[in-house]
Amino acid sequence: MSCNTTDSLHLLLTHADNRAPVLDHLDVAVDVDGTSMGTLASTCAPRMRKTLYDHGADPNDIAAQGWGVLVPEGNAEEILDALAPLIAFRERQLGAMCKIYRLPPSMDWSASLAWCAEVYHSTWMPEQIPRYLLLAGDLDSLSLELQQTLSYLACVGRIAFDAWTDYAAYAHKVVANETTQAAKVADLVFHTAADDSATTQLGRTKLIQPWWNMARIRHLARQLPVKGTPQLLKADRMEPSYLLQQSGQAERQVLVSLAHGLGAPASGWSTAAEQRTRQGELSLGNGETLTSSAVASRAFLPNGVWIHISCFGAGTPSNSPYLGWLQSMPNLTGDLAAAQLQQCLPMSGRPFVSGVAKAALANPCGPLAVFGYTDLAWLYGLVAASNTLKTRTDRFYRLTEQLLRGRRFGIALEDFHRDLRTIDSTTDTTVPSPHDDDRHRHLYTTLLRADLRSYVLIGDPAACI
Repeated sequence: MSCNTTDSLHLLLTHADNRAPVLDHLDVAVDVDGTSMGTLASTCAPRMRKTLYDHGADPNDIAAQGWGVLVPEGNAEEILDALAPLIAFRERQLGAMCKIYRLPPSMDWSASLAWCAEVYHSTWMPEQIPRYLLLAGDLDSLSLELQQTLSYLACVGRIAFDAWTDYAAYAHKVVANETTQAAKVADLVFHTAADDSATTQLGRTKLIQPWWNMARIRHLARQLPVKGTPQLLKADRMEPSYLLQQSGQAERQVLVSLAHGLGAPASGWSTAAEQRTRQGELSLGNGETLTSSAVASRAFLPNGVWIHISCFGAGTPSNSPYLGWLQSMPNLTGDLAAAQLQQCLPMSGRPFVSGVAKAALANPCGPLAVFGYTDLAWLYGLVAASNTLKTRTDRFYRLTEQLLRGRRFGIALEDFHRDLRTIDSTTDTTVPSPHDDDRHRHLYTTLLRADLRSYVLIGDPAACI
């Protein structure tokens, strides 16, 4: 299928029933109309210009940087009891008690900003402010807005499970990994779904292959600490067993996967429970899916990391900044895309971490972290720069190199978000007129800002390979 790479957004989302890519046949055009851009900009999170405190020490040194846990008020004690092994281990590393914060549910942007100013930054002594923050609870109890606000100020990650035993299993896995004496050198593996859609073809050509090539060049130059030559898995293998086999053979593997994430069936999800379990699973092509149950039932990236590039791979928000933008597009395509997105928003009204991410982290033989999107994943923000096609592989490559060098996951994500801080500090908030020659760049930066905000860490930010 042909595609106009400079004018199309390319969405990594597919229907859960027939596996048809949601927008592959619609070819959503990059719209530079001032009204729709203003809608997107106004529904994004408020800008913040603060940066992390500089403690004057190695950012990887947890004793110098501090570590804290955020738990929802309603079931704080149950979560803390389940995480007791991890909390005790971190306190031994710190040589002090860790900070525990109990928060009310569903904090919006205003409440999150106020909490950061009045509680998290309530002291003038930086050494009393933990740099690493673990949110322990789902998106309906500790809001995504809070996580995104804190990401400007700290190294933030989240874990969320449906059973207390899964919190305990994850805690034991992290502690066991950090106390093992085995050599911690990881493999690097790349995989793109073979569904023959224009979107995944573009993603493979413009993002995954350059990323893999960059890693190979660095490995050959002995500048990338990886166990073996970075692998690009076969593009014609669609069965989940192949991907599971390739990702379960060795410990401490970093898997980069690009695929359509499962969204609502054409008729909508039948129940909220089905949506919470299945939305964000990987469509591998030819009707094959990497399901939550498959990820939970066998070895999958033991003590490794999953870099997940697909719609809703990390979770689903209660609302999306893209919705109003799509609805304001002056064409039928925008209306169709908005209707599809509307079907993917939580049936129950409760946002959630994806079932596949929960299953992976709860698996004792699963990964330590999942990096992924909590909203739509548009290739436009990944491969385009301003009004020209320019790969953004460097941002993703930096993430993999940080992880392979043993940097803690929160520090790796902070580096990944570096462009977000640059955008917030330098971009004019005024929406240019439709006749402004700079409007393509403005749309790109507005989309990129929303895209980066939605890319989060599911896992302990102080953990490392």
